[in-house]
Amino acid sequence: EGRQAEYDEMLKLYKELIAEHPQHSLNQQFPRQPTWVHSTGGCNCCMMGPGIQRQLGLMSSVMAINGLAPGGKVPEEFIGQAIKEVVMHEIGHTLGLRHNFKASTMLSLEEINNPEITRKKGMIGSVMDYAPANFALDPAKQGA
Repeated sequence: EGRQAEYDEMLKLYKELIAEHPQHSLNQQFPRQPTWVHSTGGCNCCMMGPGIQRQLGLMSSVMAINGLAPGGKVPEEFIGQAIKEVVMHEIGHTLGLRHNFKASTMLSLEEINNPEITRKKGMIGSVMDYAPANFALDPAKQGA
């Protein structure tokens, strides 16, 4: 119930932001998937690259919601972590590893926003998962 209220509040803020700054709409932040993906009902391809693109769009929106300059500089740490994540994930595929989405549930939502836990364990249990960017609506609850 608490998470739903937080989600509803973030959605409300997002809609207010988009009303004032339509360029920050997630639809403007990344292009649509190629038509062949939709016409075939999906694909068995790795979507890590488009996922990172969506996360950059989400980060831009969250930064704007929190009063940071629209179109401002992306933190170097985020870029470095994104590059590292993509490289490790794709090397895993090269080595024959498959996706491991079960690793997404390694931590509870409360644990994800506990920097003491995430600095020791990370946010996911496998590099073969798609690790989401961790943005909390309340900066005081922001994890690492």
